[in-house]
Amino acid sequence: MSRSAERIGAARVAIVGATSVVGSALREALAARRIAGSRVDLYGAITEAPILSEYDGEARIVQAPDLEEIGRHDLIFLCETGSTALRISESAPATGLVVDLVGALGSGADVPLFGEIGDAVAGADGTMRVAIAHPIAALVAGWFRPQDRAFGVSDASAVVFRPAADWGEAGTDELRRQTTSLLGFAELPIE
Repeated sequence: MSRSAERIGAARVAIVGATSVVGSALREALAARRIAGSRVDLYGAITEAPILSEYDGEARIVQAPDLEEIGRHDLIFLCETGSTALRISESAPATGLVVDLVGALGSGADVPLFGEIGDAVAGADGTMRVAIAHPIAALVAGWFRPQDRAFGVSDASAVVFRPAADWGEAGTDELRRQTTSLLGFAELPIE
């Protein structure tokens, strides 16, 4: 087990949005690094009824987030956006770390992007918060980095088309409906 996996393995971990695309990938990544299921708690959307899921082959209940319970975790991963993300971030313990994987905390200057600034920033309460840049943003930044080194880019704009999977099941369902409508020469749904 790697040194970072050992440190995570000793912490209580909360995955908020465990059934989302990002949450599912995170569950798989933690299980692959042998983070014990007894240390990982799975949470869904606040409006979602408890559902049966799994972690590392073990059946698990994904429950609605309880701010008090989530606040007892050392490491909180935000894997879906929603109105409760800020409250969850604020309820984290002073010794905890909140990792925003989906832009749930917004794009404010008080939440640094990992890799650009280097470390998480401490909130007024001492809680550490960090946002992980979307993979598309990291790719675009990689394109501009050589130009910045060579010429000193002061401002840049890019237009990208995000995959439907970025919006989870709702996005892929809409893509399916649009494809079916397009092939059937019907009016396209544009939600």
